[in-house]
Amino acid sequence: MKTAIRFIFLLGLVFLINGCATTGGDSLGSKKKRSFAQKYVAMEEFLKKKFADEKLWVIDWKDRELLDFAQRVKLVRAKAKELLPYLHTARVMRAKSLAAVLVGHISHNPFPYREDSRIRTTEMVYPVYAVLKSIGFPAVPYLLAELKRTDPKDQALLVYCLEAIYNQAGHGTELTEQRLRLELAKSEGEAKTRLKAALKLLRRWKE
Repeated sequence: MKTAIRFIFLLGLVFLINGCATTGGDSLGSKKKRSFAQKYVAMEEFLKKKFADEKLWVIDWKDRELLDFAQRVKLVRAKAKELLPYLHTARVMRAKSLAAVLVGHISHNPFPYREDSRIRTTEMVYPVYAVLKSIGFPAVPYLLAELKRTDPKDQALLVYCLEAIYNQAGHGTELTEQRLRLELAKSEGEAKTRLKAALKLLRRWKE
């Protein structure tokens, strides 16, 4: 219940902020805009600090080997209830600065134990991916930077997110390939090798 109330509050604040952008230009409206803008910035900073805290992402298993499956699932659910409201709010806010702190967690799956037979989308399994996709083009530089740091065997979700963002303008695969080539031309060393691997992965998807 507390998690639901917190999420509704955070989401409501974001909607109010987004809504105030369409209010009139009178002095009272201007004051409201400034007030909401200040709250938006405060919320953005709050989320950045939350996402930068590794404790938000890691489950304290304690004596994991002594826990049965039901106990593990309970801990996973508790951690997801703590994390997901913040990610849902970030997805609505679409703040560029959040991409920098979230991109390293793109492969985080808050529900590693599948509990039902529903078909789950990539956004459902990897909520950070959903946030970065929602942020859109401002997230691209951070995705590219992360690709340069990531082992080729772990690049798939990053490349997939890039393609999903560029697909919003149509021809996602072609535009993603062009962007990777541009980044490749100004890269060197290990970063260049990893970008080549990302291009190779993208081409394999095209076949």
